[in-house]
Amino acid sequence: MADVAGPSTAEPVTAEELEEATATFLEALALRDDDPAKAVELLAQVLETRTRHYGESAPECADAYFYYGQMLFEQAQAQ
Repeated sequence: MADVAGPSTAEPVTAEELEEATATFLEALALRDDDPAKAVELLAQVLETRTRHYGESAPECADAYFYYGQMLFEQAQAQ
């Protein structure tokens, strides 16, 4: 049985990509009020990188999942 919490071996993520994901995460948080659609897009990118590296259930992905879900919920409420 595959371990979904472990790192993926399909596409390794470089340290630069992880640093870029962190910068993108901070950018997304800054855009939450001004451009929520862009923030959601950026958070999706962050999650893609982090889940490739850490795995879907890793604690390192929790903050991105939280804000991504929160932003999607707020967008759904606004419609």
